[in-house]
Amino acid sequence: MKKLLPEPICSYNIEELPSKGSHLVLVNRKTGKTASSSTWVLGLAALAYQSGDWLGIMSLLSLAKARRLLKSNEVQVKHKRGQNSQPIRMIARRQAGFLLPKLVDVYLDALPSHKTFRKGEFCRWIVQTLDTPNANVSLSAAQQGYDELIDTSYSVRWWQEQVNKLQS
Repeated sequence: MKKLLPEPICSYNIEELPSKGSHLVLVNRKTGKTASSSTWVLGLAALAYQSGDWLGIMSLLSLAKARRLLKSNEVQVKHKRGQNSQPIRMIARRQAGFLLPKLVDVYLDALPSHKTFRKGEFCRWIVQTLDTPNANVSLSAAQQGYDELIDTSYSVRWWQEQVNKLQS
């Protein structure tokens, strides 16, 4: 029987692949950057080619293209971006949910009687007062421990989304 593919380059155990929060990518050997033609299917095909597992379901993958790409690239496991920053965003959303009712009370007290409450103006007011370090709202929020909201200046649109989530 004619051998279509050469011997495997290295042996990977496909069962040891990371499952959640990471994926296979093709990385250029010279630059260390992700290859422009890297997809999860090609990463899996390259890993199957390297491990010598090109029978069964793995034979449906593009092994010839993976072999060609492995000449200048290597397979690496990369973790998804944003895994560490997500808890900070979640903390900020939770803090905004606790702080918004208090901010509504302060805003309604400061709002002239001839003006009506509007979400857009309210959110602009929040951004301005939290960006001002000497404002009473900013100082009281810092004392109550809402540091994620004060340290990072969120946009008016972000605050509008938080108000909408609070109403639902």
